[in-house]
Amino acid sequence: GEELTDMVRKGGVTKMLINMNNVRYLSSAVLGKLVSLHKALAERKGKLKLCGVAPVVYEVFETTRLNRVFDIHKTENEAIEAFRLGR
Repeated sequence: GEELTDMVRKGGVTKMLINMNNVRYLSSAVLGKLVSLHKALAERKGKLKLCGVAPVVYEVFETTRLNRVFDIHKTENEAIEAFRLGR
């Protein structure tokens, strides 16, 4: 998480896509890192997109209402297209 945030704060990255295809469990610590990353990008007018979120993991986003915060796409291609279209 810190490395990703450093890419934004020190490296100037403004667009980030995290493919979660292989994620089957999400701890509160990871959620906190994602929120921090989202905030760091937003401060720089950047965007964070997530894709490939398994239903069991999506439930965590719904329970915490973070599905309203994060831009979640079914596939990597959909997320890339959203970047391309400026969404």
